[in-house]
Amino acid sequence: MVLQTPEVAPRGHLGELQSCGTQHSLATIGDGCGGVLTLDLEELGLDELAGAFQALIESKLPPNACRIRVLTRDDIYLLRLIQRAPITIGVAVQGVESQEVLLTEDVALRVIQLLKSTQDLRFSDHRFGSSLISFTL
Repeated sequence: MVLQTPEVAPRGHLGELQSCGTQHSLATIGDGCGGVLTLDLEELGLDELAGAFQALIESKLPPNACRIRVLTRDDIYLLRLIQRAPITIGVAVQGVESQEVLLTEDVALRVIQLLKSTQDLRFSDHRFGSSLISFTL
């Protein structure tokens, strides 16, 4: 798996940053097996999504928890640790008819880096509500 930037466009694109008409930034993450996850980098709650990735990578889940659910302004992301060595994380958007995207640790770390580097796109306006992380036992 390779995480790419817009300048590089190899097969199996992961993390291609795209811009749409009205300064709307999207990141498309594909796993090379047909699974695709598109993140709106302006969506409130993506900082919590980055934290959920980090918690899975560092095995910092509460006892007996197997999944993390992150509620953002527009979506519900479900994350789970599929494999510990090497680390593989499954990510799905609840309610979207698409398969789970499988990310290796290095790709998940690049996604975390992307989300942290785009924090300035997500303004803090409490009119839209807040995000929430919950753990599934």
